[in-house]
Amino acid sequence: MKKLGELKYVVLPTTGLEHKTEIFMKPFMSYFPNAKAYVGVFDVYDLGFKVEGVLQDMDPNVPWSKEIEQKVVYAEVGIGKTSEVAFFHKKSSTLFVTDAVIFIPPEAPEVLQAYGEEENKWKGEALRQPGYENFHL
Repeated sequence: MKKLGELKYVVLPTTGLEHKTEIFMKPFMSYFPNAKAYVGVFDVYDLGFKVEGVLQDMDPNVPWSKEIEQKVVYAEVGIGKTSEVAFFHKKSSTLFVTDAVIFIPPEAPEVLQAYGEEENKWKGEALRQPGYENFHL
């Protein structure tokens, strides 16, 4: 990575406790002490490194806001609520996610069949949120 240039920002987009502590983020930040850390929405406590900012929906104050849009995505999982921040690089139309990656089959899953009889009606509904008008399944 150092061949690509100086690392300016490190983003921790997920709320998973294992990502925040000594297991992943803290050691990573020690390799790049000049990088600024931005973290997803969670109770910020002493993480062992300086947090520059907490990631929020469409935040115009993050350094990358002109090139990359961000949206906080919330979900209920078996252990409770979780969230992660998804990023959309405008120029390349590239979506960056971590734990939110799921397999979307060509046909509506059984759980969505009651939603509507039209075969393709469910497509796109998951991302039909303000700020996600350009995402397509």
